Amino acid sequence: MQRRNWIAAAAALVAISPFLASTASAQAWPTRPIKLVVPFTPGGLTDNLVRLVAPKLALELGQPIVIDKKLPYKPEQIAPVALLGRVPNVLEVNPAAGINTLAELTARARSKPGQLNYASNGQGTSLKLD
Repeated sequence: MQRRNWIAAAAALVAISPFLASTASAQAWPTRPIKLVVPFTPGGLTDNLVRLVAPKLALELGQPIVIDKKLPYKPEQIAPVALLGRVPNVLEVNPAAGINTLAELTARARSKPGQLNYASNGQGTSLKLD
């Protein structure tokens, strides 16, 4: 019985050896410049963070990093590969306005269209309220 197990194991090893050889001789990754897509406003937090990290990443990987903001594909066709950072959002309101909750702020903005002002990093960012 043990002899049969050894023969089966040897046969299995011979059968997969071409696959082992092909993975062992695979090329190093990456082999060409890397395109890093930043689908947010230029000058915003995400763009600035990527521009800080990209040079160090290029040195580590041994390939240049090209930062791009055009999406040549649909966002649902890509998958994240790393968490670069987390950014909490803070919403502040002047205490004199008498607004204490997000629901109250929303109600005030709807009842008085165009009368409230706010600042954001631009279209497509988490700080864009409309």
